[in-house]
Amino acid sequence: MKPLALLLALLSVLSLPLQAQEDAVFPAYHRVVGVRADDVLNLRAGPGTSHSVVAVLAPDAAPVVVVSRSDDGRWGLVRIQGDGAYTAGWASLRYLERLLGQDSSRLPPALSCSGTEPFWSLELGPRDARYSDLLNDGVRLERAWDRLALNMRPRQYGLALNGEGAQIRAVITRGLCSDGMSDRVYGFSASVIRDGALGQGIVTGCCALP
Repeated sequence: MKPLALLLALLSVLSLPLQAQEDAVFPAYHRVVGVRADDVLNLRAGPGTSHSVVAVLAPDAAPVVVVSRSDDGRWGLVRIQGDGAYTAGWASLRYLERLLGQDSSRLPPALSCSGTEPFWSLELGPRDARYSDLLNDGVRLERAWDRLALNMRPRQYGLALNGEGAQIRAVITRGLCSDGMSDRVYGFSASVIRDGALGQGIVTGCCALP
């Protein structure tokens, strides 16, 4: 792209209202709106009313995790949990309103990450985290910092966690992710490098908003 065209494109993005930019970032928490108190919001197998209903949401359901949206921007892929099982379905974004206060320039305050072969998990909270794998059980680390990648897009983040002689550095990226063993829908992918008392190694997997 020529320098002038690149500059114009950058200015057009920066000129968008902040809320409009945030509305284009997924995953994100939403709430159901515009549904009668005696009705439900259908979750469908695909983005359109021709697809079968796989689950429903209450007319006042919140928070609701919308993982991504359809190409035409009219439908959102919703991830819900119930009775220990996860379900994903498409709902009309006409009936889903994004909750305020979600800052895409930082990682969400809480994320649940995991992977297979080998199995590992990372439960990330606002200030600390717990890491587990086949050799480490619930090791606590403090959240040292997280940073948005320097490409001005809210898609990729660096994360640093420090503990008692243990370190984790991770790159977490927004976008659909599969754990390779189930049909669960995740909104982030993760590459996690461990060091120190945790042993040296790198694992990959997926993360979800709780």
